[in-house]
Amino acid sequence: MSSVGSMLRKVESKNLDPKHVTFACPSSVSMCKQHGKKSKSDQRKRQTHQQSGKEKKTKYSEQSAQLLQNEELLCELEHNSKIMEEKIRANRVLAAEALNGMGDLICQFAEVDNKSNFLEEKISELENVKFSHTEPEELDHLVETVEKRVNDYTEFDCFLSNLADRMGEASDTGDSVQLFYEALPTVEKMLTGLSL
Repeated sequence: MSSVGSMLRKVESKNLDPKHVTFACPSSVSMCKQHGKKSKSDQRKRQTHQQSGKEKKTKYSEQSAQLLQNEELLCELEHNSKIMEEKIRANRVLAAEALNGMGDLICQFAEVDNKSNFLEEKISELENVKFSHTEPEELDHLVETVEKRVNDYTEFDCFLSNLADRMGEASDTGDSVQLFYEALPTVEKMLTGLSL
């Protein structure tokens, strides 16, 4: 047992000996392999990184050129859009003026039509009335006056119908507003004659 005890003391003394130090170190072969693998993969990474950098630069240049071209197209489209909006506004104003004028004419036509109907009723009433107290000359004059007024209203009605037809045909070419303004003095003159 003394030999076992002396061995234990030796082992213990070795472990406690400050001069004796052990380092853990990997085997040199595996270390070289790992270092070689790392250096190859680093080179590949650097090469792919450089290639991808060049590709990114060319791609960025292409995208910049395309972006510039798209911005120019967008500016041109915005300019054309503004021109179209101005034309549309101008056409809407002209159309509104024409519609207002036509509305006025329609109102005047309705008024004239009402007067025409009233006169026709008066004529039929006069035809049914016995004119015992009226002189034949007065009666003839009254009939002539009524016939003249009916003819004037009929003529005005035909004029407005023809004007409406011509404006409808001219609306395809955009000349309906011009026709309206050309016919306006005649319409006013005829209305003045009818209102007397």
